[in-house]
Amino acid sequence: MDRRIVYAFWLIVIFLVGLSARIYLEKYTYIFGFDSYWFARMVSYIIRYGSLPPYDPLTFRGFEPVPVTWELSMEFPAWAYRFLYGDGYDRMQLLNVFKWLPAVFGAFGSVIVAVLTTVLAGPFAGILAGIFAATNPGYVYRTLGGFLEDDATAFLIVLAVLFAALAYLAKSRRRFLACAALSSVFMLAAAISWQGFYIIPYSVVVFAGLWAVYHIAAYISRFLDRDVFKRYEPYIVVFSSGILGLVACFIIQFLARKEAADALYLTGALSLTTVYTLALSPLSAAFWGIFAATAVLAFHRRNHVYGYISVAALFLALLTVTSVADRTYVLNITLPDGTAVQRAFKLGTYGAALLGSLLVVLAGQLAGVVVAFLFLRKGEEHFSVDWKLLAVIFVPLIFASLSCYINGFCWFSGVTNTILKILNPPETVSASDGDEIVRPYTGFIEPLTAGPTALIIGEETVGFMNWPAKFGVLFALAVISIPFVAYRVRVNRFFLFILAWAALTWWASWYKLKFAYYFGIPVAIISALVLSDAYSWAKRRGLAAKTVVASIILLVSLSMVATGIFHTVSKVPSLITSGEAREMYMFAAEPADDYLELFSWIEKNTPEDANLLNWWSIGHWLTFFTERGVMTDNTNVRIEAAYEAARFFLFDENTAYNIAKKRGMNYVIVESSLLWGSRTLALYAYEFPDLSDPRVNNYHIFPLFCVYSDNVPYKGKYLCTDGEGTLVAVVDANTWAKIPPFGPGYYQTNDTAARLRMGKEEFVVYNAGSTFVGGQRREILLALTPKLNESTLVKMLLRAPLEHFKYLWSSKKGEILVYKVM
Repeated sequence: MDRRIVYAFWLIVIFLVGLSARIYLEKYTYIFGFDSYWFARMVSYIIRYGSLPPYDPLTFRGFEPVPVTWELSMEFPAWAYRFLYGDGYDRMQLLNVFKWLPAVFGAFGSVIVAVLTTVLAGPFAGILAGIFAATNPGYVYRTLGGFLEDDATAFLIVLAVLFAALAYLAKSRRRFLACAALSSVFMLAAAISWQGFYIIPYSVVVFAGLWAVYHIAAYISRFLDRDVFKRYEPYIVVFSSGILGLVACFIIQFLARKEAADALYLTGALSLTTVYTLALSPLSAAFWGIFAATAVLAFHRRNHVYGYISVAALFLALLTVTSVADRTYVLNITLPDGTAVQRAFKLGTYGAALLGSLLVVLAGQLAGVVVAFLFLRKGEEHFSVDWKLLAVIFVPLIFASLSCYINGFCWFSGVTNTILKILNPPETVSASDGDEIVRPYTGFIEPLTAGPTALIIGEETVGFMNWPAKFGVLFALAVISIPFVAYRVRVNRFFLFILAWAALTWWASWYKLKFAYYFGIPVAIISALVLSDAYSWAKRRGLAAKTVVASIILLVSLSMVATGIFHTVSKVPSLITSGEAREMYMFAAEPADDYLELFSWIEKNTPEDANLLNWWSIGHWLTFFTERGVMTDNTNVRIEAAYEAARFFLFDENTAYNIAKKRGMNYVIVESSLLWGSRTLALYAYEFPDLSDPRVNNYHIFPLFCVYSDNVPYKGKYLCTDGEGTLVAVVDANTWAKIPPFGPGYYQTNDTAARLRMGKEEFVVYNAGSTFVGGQRREILLALTPKLNESTLVKMLLRAPLEHFKYLWSSKKGEILVYKVM
């Protein structure tokens, strides 16, 4: 059979596998997540009015309007909708488009990944890369059916890179110009479609550095074959290591000033900022990598003494970093009002282990790249500067700058700002920005450990701990993959860009979970390259080796298919009906009937110009389903709106009323789930103070599981335990009888409330009914701090008499209530 037919068959298989791994969520009535609903609302404006409004007409009412940026990615679902349903707008029909279109994009993107890898490394590697792109959750989860945002159009970037590769490999000028033009067009399309496009300019910056290093290494590699090097090799190895170490030290000192230089030699007082600077800056990681590269080079030349010295130096450096685990560091911070405060941190064994593991892996990767570059040119007599490679990478990117004039996305300004941040690090940082407090010297590289927002937003957490879940078995290949890509440069220099793209996204996804999607495509490519190289090696070693490696590749491929499908079926839209919840047997999900009832009630019972005071987590739902104005939404573009919403719910009624009137709110949406997130509300209300701030701890609720005892010495009393089974309170029968239920009309003022003392604190308690724990019936008490008990949130949930707010409606289960501002 013709190989082209076989290859086309494999591309169809890849498309179908990619589609089947994503389309499962089409079975549900509603789409996935929250941001997809905002995106759907923007698309609905294009369908109904032909264009977007200049400002979002429904969000952040009472605050400065938020400009809306048009993206090409919004046109794709609009075109699909008009093709299927015509010009008339129907909300549920639009959701149907959102349920299948991203799955098609993801499957199509997987096919393009396969073609790109085939062009660069052959059909075997291409087919593997396509299968991995089709199934690895890192790429799947943003292209799930029902999960349509601008992220789903990442395939445009792969198309641009594909035609750039074809242009580089083109033998004729005509073919070169045609492919370069197509690459430029798709690069521009990606720039005006996806906000995550900025990863490409950053990759190109890294590529430019690698291009220069590669050419330098090519000339050095010619020198390594000369007799003069072999004669003086020991001295050159040690001298080069020392010089490179001093250069790295100088660069770090330039970036972090004297504080980082002191920390490098463990002299003087250290701050946590310094530890992060040394451990997380790519340049400082390169400093440690120098030792590893020197060791590899020395062993390669059979100078074992110098190799052992270098290895010892490497581990000494790593031990130096981990030795800071038990020390306390002080970070000086200047508050917005000019007040100088100090915050003490302790890195701990866990944090030091994270930093040490990161350095070990980075050092190994960097050493592999250095060695690959130094020896891949060996034996070549003629070498020229590869200007063509620069052209096929930079010309499309420069053409993509037109996005600045089309929709205002100027990638070059973002890159420029990053460079300025690195060259001019700030001295102090606002304490109101929790994510920034440990970032003064690290430029655009954020800290490894997450800030306070990680408690609220999962994607702000550390990334590499989630690699097994995000990339399946590919995570193991990713750890060792970068040198393999560097080694490929000897065959095709276009791999310099693949190396830059993979290395940058590798780094980003390592320290921040939200960048896992950016690594989803590169990890498929580089993992396929590793396995392809392994199979090529095995074929030269005989049938036994070939069989073993082929079996491993088959198992990896099958495991990735299983991983992708499992990842998809384990995802459940946040809005599901009771009937859909009953159909589920593997993954629990609460039906969202309360919210669906809310949306219907608001549409029927409020004026179209109504303003809803809400918590940001349901902002996108409210605007899409009700088309009413909201105070805040999931974008949190106007973060002050979230601050004020939190104060509304946590503070007293007069404060809440003043906020509602100031912002022109007509109705208040109260969710019972906010009660369990009271500490999160407090973080927002006080603009993200330190987590140990007593103001935050003033707002807290937890359940007590109580059982009546007939045994001495607690006979006739209730024994109450916390969630871990620890006895925390003993309640006598008289006190128990005074505890009111947690329900409408039973609000207790702090002066007359039933209270329990636990440790040094007193809590206001309510009876929340009973449940079964470990097969035994337990009564549940809700323990609230007095501050939380007197909040507007609790008063509204219990329908306490309020002067400025009138109760209007609640869902059948009582989970959501609506009040009118009087």
